[in-house]
Amino acid sequence: MFSGARRLRDANVLGYQLQRVPGRALSRCTDDFEILHGDLQGLPDTKSFSKRLAELDTAYDSEKSLSKRLAELDTAYDSEKSLSKRLAELDTAYDSEKSLSKRLAELDTAYDSEKSLSKRLAELDTAHDSE
Repeated sequence: MFSGARRLRDANVLGYQLQRVPGRALSRCTDDFEILHGDLQGLPDTKSFSKRLAELDTAYDSEKSLSKRLAELDTAYDSEKSLSKRLAELDTAYDSEKSLSKRLAELDTAYDSEKSLSKRLAELDTAHDSE
């Protein structure tokens, strides 16, 4: 296995050779990349290095896509947390309103009872005055 420096040197040599070869304006594809001019001229390590660069480029694009999706999910999560918090506030307000409604019903009942007692007291006063 060759070092990264050796691979880079081979890639540079390949690039130089491809520029210097007249009449080699062929464009052909290998497994993972396209050779625009010339051929690899028997430099298998350079082919391997170029293939690895193509893989890294694909992995980088994939990572960017995953990072973007993660950011979208983070935003959705924050939105969901915000909605959950608002829902909890509304639940509290609803419970408070139910409590107030119950208390109002109790007061209405007490008021009706007081009206009934006042009416009965007035009846008794009238009956007492007529005696």
